[in-house]
Amino acid sequence: MADLQKRVYANAKKHRIELITPKLDDFTSNEIAKNYTNNLDFWIKDWTEEQIIRMREVVGKMSIDGQSVKTIEDYLIKEFGVAQRKARFLARNESAIASTSYLVSKYQAEGFTTFKWHTNIDGRERPLHKQLNGQIFRFDNPPIIDERTGERGLPSQTYNCRCSFSPIPHKEWLENRKKMFKAQNSFTSKLKRFFKVA
Repeated sequence: MADLQKRVYANAKKHRIELITPKLDDFTSNEIAKNYTNNLDFWIKDWTEEQIIRMREVVGKMSIDGQSVKTIEDYLIKEFGVAQRKARFLARNESAIASTSYLVSKYQAEGFTTFKWHTNIDGRERPLHKQLNGQIFRFDNPPIIDERTGERGLPSQTYNCRCSFSPIPHKEWLENRKKMFKAQNSFTSKLKRFFKVA
């Protein structure tokens, strides 16, 4: 993934293409702050609350902006003086949690309430996460992700978790989408007729 990201950025730079950073509305910003930046359930051993929040403000933005794990790792080493191994672990872990928080806020803003759990099954997965694979949960009532602690959460919200999720559209959401596309197609057809476009 990091190699792909490097190639995308290098190609964009070579061809002078400006990559677009998502704009965060107030709802999304507040949800990310609540679920990631200020969420001390995702504790970091030997770090103060202030350090965690300060680090997450920057790492969250870097992750959403599409910065590589290596760039985040370098930032953590320089800014917080952590060893490279710990910085690499934190960069992967924190960027995954930040990205999940961003996606959840976007999906909830669009009206999604449930998601399907996807486990990367390759022999290195947690047995519990293997059991969660393919199951459907509510965003506001996620499953237990760590049997040892009883912690509940979403895919990638526990250390070294490589799981992912996809939102499940409900009936009303699908109906609204159909209406929106129907209205859009009707408007496009009227424009084509008006401008006599084939």
